[in-house]
Amino acid sequence: MTTILTRSLAATFARDVMHSPITSCDPSTPLAEVAAAMADQRIHCLLVDGIVHDASGDRLVWSVVSDLDLVRGAITGSGTTAGGIARSPVLCVDAEDDLLVIAVALAENGTSHAVVTDDERPVGIVSTLDVVAALRTAPVGD
Repeated sequence: MTTILTRSLAATFARDVMHSPITSCDPSTPLAEVAAAMADQRIHCLLVDGIVHDASGDRLVWSVVSDLDLVRGAITGSGTTAGGIARSPVLCVDAEDDLLVIAVALAENGTSHAVVTDDERPVGIVSTLDVVAALRTAPVGD
């Protein structure tokens, strides 16, 4: 069912609402530093970028540490570094994707953050809060 809300999301694009530049860290970053970066910058996730060395060669890999991952890691002791608690695979969306497509992908993947890519390079982050903010500005009706 198409509503004013879904039409509003379809008219807004990742490039319009994404948070950029991305704050990232190395997989070996201690959780205290991850927490400090999130708190200081008032953000809810960090991109963890690292290099995997395997039979096919070296390649860049991404994962995400959210504030909830950090809280879980702190109370369970499941890791001491960003790489130890980071989640992957990462949900990636294109900078030209509309928020309706992104909202569906976030819901289907049970995640609150998507990495926005342009030519397969991370350029920003879109979160469920960005989707909510777009809904706030939708015209009244339907």
